Amino acid sequence: MYKYCLVCGKKFYKSKNCSLKVWNTTHKFCSIKCWYKYKIGKKQSKEQIDKKTKYPRFFICEICGKRIKNNKGLKLIRFCSQKCHGISQLGSNLGFKKGNIPWNKGLKGVQVAWNKGIKGKESHAYQGGKSFEPYGLEFNEDLKEVIRNRDRRKCQLCGKTELENEQKLDVHHIDYNKKNNDPINLVSLCRCCHSKTNTCRNYWIKYFDSLVNLRK
Repeated sequence: MYKYCLVCGKKFYKSKNCSLKVWNTTHKFCSIKCWYKYKIGKKQSKEQIDKKTKYPRFFICEICGKRIKNNKGLKLIRFCSQKCHGISQLGSNLGFKKGNIPWNKGLKGVQVAWNKGIKGKESHAYQGGKSFEPYGLEFNEDLKEVIRNRDRRKCQLCGKTELENEQKLDVHHIDYNKKNNDPINLVSLCRCCHSKTNTCRNYWIKYFDSLVNLRK
């Protein structure tokens, strides 16, 4: 069995180790060099390809034809900039086609809240105004320092210390009750991990309860 190379037209034969499925679907070139020439495209200079360098020293942008220096030793560079890459995607399934109607136009509820930034009772994340509830009088900086020292100045979720975060740790209420300031109900978290606990509250309550049980 044999085929003709798509680049140089040379006749090449099927090897013994190659299966029929692979031969019929993938084998289209006589050598890796011809496959590489095909990948680069017709605009690439033949002189540069035929040199003995491992990678071409430059490529030509498929959109504007600008010459691109290959300083990083890449195998293939198709576009000179993000602008040219964006132009290449026009009309494809990857980009939003001009004139199409957005999927969330006219919808109410969660989608509108995410896209237009609606706050308060109309927002999907509304918790009944819990964020405006006052903290107990005993929840002061002294109590926070006690909790931070108890947790060895380390976030109890990701394990990062205050020195790594370059800021003081937050003190989180496990049951989300701001007036329950029992030290067992408090845990030290970094800002990033503390923001994670604003969603899926039932999960985080169970998670930190199991952490408290391990301490006991």
